Amino acid sequence: MFVSGSALAPDGRSFICLKSTAMVHGTRVSTIVPALAAGTCVTTPRHHVQWVVTEHGAVDLSLLDDTQRPHALVELAHTDFRDELRGSA
Repeated sequence: MFVSGSALAPDGRSFICLKSTAMVHGTRVSTIVPALAAGTCVTTPRHHVQWVVTEHGAVDLSLLDDTQRPHALVELAHTDFRDELRGSA
């Protein structure tokens, strides 16, 4: 509700801010992934996502079509993971 509500407010914008990596069982992984695991609960549908921000930049996904969105998200990923993600995009 926070994402859709902020986007609907006068001059409102929604932001999803995250780190580009996380530690999982002692291994650094990308938080930008090509696909979610089966059964993953999604609470923000793609048509409600506006701005996505990491320490590597920000992009307004609401301005992009479905073929442009993955490429824009790759640029927000940590540089160590971009080549792998580009292969999946």
